[in-house]
Formats: sequence, structure tokens, C-alpha cells
Amino acid sequence: MDGYRRAFSSSPLPCVPGVIEMVVEGLVKGAGRVAPGSAGELSGEADAVTLTAPSSNIFLPADLMKTPTACAIALLIAVAVPQPGIAQARGQYSDYEGMVRELKSIAKSHSDVVELESHGRSPGGHDIWSVTLSAGQADEKPALLVVGGVHGADLAGSEISVRFIRDLADGYGVADSVTQLLHGSTIYVFPRLNPDAGEAYFRFPLYERRLNGRAIDLDKDGYVDEDGFDDLNGDGFITAVRVADPLGEWMPDEEIPELLRKADAAAGQTGVYRLFTEGRDDDGDGAWNEDEPGGVDLDRNFTHNYAWFEAGSGPHQVSEAESRALADFAFAHPNIAAVFTFSPYDNLLHPPKKPGAKIEGKKPITDVLEQDVPYLATMSSKFREVTGYADSPEPPPAAGALSEWAYYAYGRWSFSVPAWWPPAPADPDSCAAADSAAADSSAAQDSTDVEAALADTAIAAAADTAAIDSAAAEAKSKSAEPDEEDPLDDQRRLWSWLQASGQADAFVPWTRIEHPDFSGLEVEVGGFVPFTASTPPADSLDARAEHYGDFLIHLAESLPRVRLERVEVEPLHERLYRLRVAVTNDGVLATHTGVGSRSQWSPKVRVAVELDSSQRLASGRRLVLIARLDGSGGTKELTWLIEAEMGSTVTVTSGSPMTGSDVRKVTLK
Repeated sequence: MDGYRRAFSSSPLPCVPGVIEMVVEGLVKGAGRVAPGSAGELSGEADAVTLTAPSSNIFLPADLMKTPTACAIALLIAVAVPQPGIAQARGQYSDYEGMVRELKSIAKSHSDVVELESHGRSPGGHDIWSVTLSAGQADEKPALLVVGGVHGADLAGSEISVRFIRDLADGYGVADSVTQLLHGSTIYVFPRLNPDAGEAYFRFPLYERRLNGRAIDLDKDGYVDEDGFDDLNGDGFITAVRVADPLGEWMPDEEIPELLRKADAAAGQTGVYRLFTEGRDDDGDGAWNEDEPGGVDLDRNFTHNYAWFEAGSGPHQVSEAESRALADFAFAHPNIAAVFTFSPYDNLLHPPKKPGAKIEGKKPITDVLEQDVPYLATMSSKFREVTGYADSPEPPPAAGALSEWAYYAYGRWSFSVPAWWPPAPADPDSCAAADSAAADSSAAQDSTDVEAALADTAIAAAADTAAIDSAAAEAKSKSAEPDEEDPLDDQRRLWSWLQASGQADAFVPWTRIEHPDFSGLEVEVGGFVPFTASTPPADSLDARAEHYGDFLIHLAESLPRVRLERVEVEPLHERLYRLRVAVTNDGVLATHTGVGSRSQWSPKVRVAVELDSSQRLASGRRLVLIARLDGSGGTKELTWLIEAEMGSTVTVTSGSPMTGSDVRKVTLK
């Protein structure tokens, strides 16, 4: 019995199966209306009662509220619907309002190093916030950009981002390492780039959403958002529907029959089910849930490898207020040297396996360049060392992803990894083992508490929409490349972890229902509870934030930093001097990626000699641009001949927005 059902079963009020469906179908559409709401309460008027919930207001006639069923309705809306106060019970996850309160509190108490800024509003009416952490002039130091919540269901990345902000702000002036970091570097953070999608975690029924709040006619039938998901069994979750059909493409897995795999015709397999997300054909067009609320997946909306005309990618590249805000911010801050993204397109635990691409003429660059591969390998090793994580699933193919845009289009170092993934239970290097200290130190919560019961399920959530899409894509990929992993590996890993961690109820058992679109057929509802695959348990959040924070600090400390290593003057003749300069990069990362060294959007390292009116440059150029200096001591030597009076001085400057600068005054003698 899952967390929601545990909460309901302890109530003295009647709880009728399918009552949610009845409310939506009969009461709301017949006797009332649905409107946005933000609190959970029950109030009465002379002729009607208002039930207010975070996702809807349901207005019912007063006499209807005298029935036992109505009491159950009140319980479902006031208790089962996730409310702002339940966010804390849900493993300390914050809804949008809670996140903003925390950010404003940090900015107010640490105004000397924290700046909070809005970059417009999302289609759902949420501000798109960024946080700048810096001691001194932020735009004059190498910077790291951290982005959480770009992938709609990624609440964990958003929570870790906010904790990272808090830890740096609290550590300034207290911890020497943090103080030195903020004096020498700038940290920019977008903690929740897709707030519209993130709010689905705090709405009812629970379903995993990747799309922002833009209203888009996804099925091109002239209507908007008219065929979304439906909670057919009234359990509060949008899971999956399977329909027995000898012409179906899906069959039970041999190892774990609860899971479904696509039948392989070449191997003599035949399907027995049709499979889709839980819902009805609301618009009667023969398709199910093809026009859900919202419209654009921000992690498919950036320019590199953009998927034109595909659902979720948007009407065109960078079409959304959120993606545009991020891109505009990036280009307005040329001091950004590296971008870190919480997303499934992992290149830290899965760095490039190829030896690296070479630039060939003017062809588009589609693979990491060979000169950058060693740096990705170095950061991958450091990430494993610092965090202890080593078992993340194989990343899916990226199309329009922010992390790839940052490397291929923006020309910066780009690192990406999921905030969390279901660990392999038997793997000693798994993220579960790395987080065990926090888990062991967490106090057990009272399982009889209603809010805790709700949290038990909500903190372990997964969208079958994503699982089904992923399984289909992986099955197709496997048929083309037989050597790839089994497409069910990730779901088997999730299943095994749920069983081992005592969260088996996060998989809703397949249960037969009567489906209005499949009269007379065997139809069942079941599958993983939404967010199960992306949202870690509560007691791991602080540990993960600490691990990721340590790595992000290391990454910021590894940014390129240019200095004048050696400045020498050699007299050659009366009024003629040779000036030799060695420009060195002390950072671990090269000053530019291979792409960035060729891009006009990545400012080059400038080395300039400043002369007064009595001095003349006999050889060399006053300004030299260096496209790239390798990391860990990469050096470029430059030479000038200068005509000047003995004892006069010249000034040599070096640097770029991404590397910081260095200045030397030299006496000619």
C-alpha cells in the first residue's frame, strides 16, 4: 500500500475508490468550475462550498457537502493534495515560493557577496532567478555558471543549487577556502531554470512534467491542452495503462514481469500489450494524452543539434523566455569560463569514449575536439574522487540540450551530470554508498504521521511518460546497434533499488480497471510512481549537496588564470631594448576549449604593450591575441624591440574576462 493509500486508510471518513475521477468528471464539469488556487482549505457560503487546493478550486453546491462522499472529497483535497506546508514533509523539497523565500533570505543576510536578480517571467508566471556570488567586481574575475532545474523533473538539482548558494554565502568570511574562492572567482547560479515544470511535483494528481507553461497545440488539431493525463484509478498518480492486444508491441520482461519491454520481432518475440500513459482519449481523435498541458522542454530548446518539428522542442531554437534568459545572460557575461548543468546528459561519469574529433574545414563540429578530451577526463576523475559517485546510467542522446549548447555554440567548458539516479544496490561505489553517512545520521520519522506517509511516496517518484519514451527510444537504438545495453537496464536497476530500500510501493501494481475507450478489453493501470527515478530520498539531500558543492568549488578553483610569469629586458644598443614576456595559465583548465579558440564569442587572451609618446615599437605588435593556453602551466613567449630612453618605463598587460588579468611595469635599462 503506497504512501497516499496509507494516509487515506487511517482516516475515519469514507474513502470511495475512484472518487477523484468522480469529482473531475461529475462534479467539476457538471456543478462547478476549476480555477487556480494556492492553499488547502474548506470554506462554506450560503449556497456553495469552496474546496481550495494548490492546483484547483472546486466549487460545490452546499447540499452536496452533507453526504459521506463529499467528506471523502474534502479529505482528498485537503490532505492528499500536496500543499505548500507538505513540501517540507516531502523530504525538504521546496516549491517555487519556498525556493524564492530562501533565496531572498540569503541575499538579504549576505548582501556583501550575494546578488539576486530576476530575468523575466516564465509562461507560467514565475520569475526566472539568478544568483551572483562574488566578493568585489563580479564581472572582472573568471566565473563558473551553475544551472539547476533545466530538466523539468530535476527537483534535486534545484535543491542542491540552493544549498550550494547558502553554503558559499555562509562560508564567506568564516572558511578561508570559500573566502579566497569568492575573492578570486565569481559564481553564477540559475537554481531552477524551468520553474513551471518543477511545480508539477507539488500538484495533484502527481505526474512528472518536463514542459514549461507555454500553451502549445502539440497535436496540431486547433485546440490547446485538451488531451492531457487522467487519473483513472483515483490513486493520485499518473502512471501507465496497458491494454491486452495481440497486435500490441509490448511484452512482459522475462526477469521482472512487472516491467514491459518492446517485443523483438527479429528474435521471434510477439507483443501482447499496447502501452501509454494513464489517461483517456479526451478529444476523441484516436490518440491518448498527446496534448498535455504546457509545451516546451527547455533542455531540447537550445541550438546545438536542435530537433526541428519534434514535440517538446519548441517552435524554434531558444524560443522560450527561460532559454532566452539563460542565453542572454551567458553572452552578457563573457567572464564565464565554464558551465555546470544538472541534467541527464552526463559527461562527467561518462566522458567521451572516442579519441576526439579533428577540425575539418568549415564543417559543423559534432564531437568533442581532441585537444579537449584530456581535460574532460581529468575532471571526470576528479568528480569520482571528490563525490564517490561512479555508477550513473548511460546518458540518453541529446538534442537541443543546454549542456551541449554551452560547449558547441557558446564555446565554454561544459560539464553535466544528473543530480541523482537510482543506485545499483550491490555496487560499493554507488551513490547510495557515498550518501550513506547522511542517511545513517538522519532521524527516523513517525510513519503514522499523515504528512510523513505522503512524503514516503512523493520523495521517490518517477514519470512513466519518460520511462515509456526512454524504453521505446532505447529499444529502437538497440535494434540498430546490437551491442548496446539492454533498454530495460535502468528500469531493472530502479526496481531492484526500490525493493532493497523498502520502497516497493513506489511501483503501483498492475490493477484492472474499466476504461471508457476500450470497452470489453482487459485494461490495467500501474507502473512507477512519478519522480521515482529522479528524486532522491530526503536524508540524502544534504550529503549530495555537500559532495556536489565540494566538486563545484574544485571546478571554480580550476578555471583558467593568466599571469605574466616572466618579464625580461635586454639592452641591445643605445635606445634599443628587447622585451621578453612569458604569459602562463596557472589554471587546471585551458584558457579556451577547442571550439572557443575559434569562436568570436570567446574573448581571447590579450597581451598589450603600452608606450608613451617618446617611445616607439621597432618590432612586434602592440596587441597580441592568444587563442589558447593549455592548463597547468601552458605558456606563450612574446618578444618586442622598443626604442626608448634609458630609465623610461613600459606597461605590459595580459588577460581576458575568462582568465583574469595581470599587469607589470618594466624599467628599460
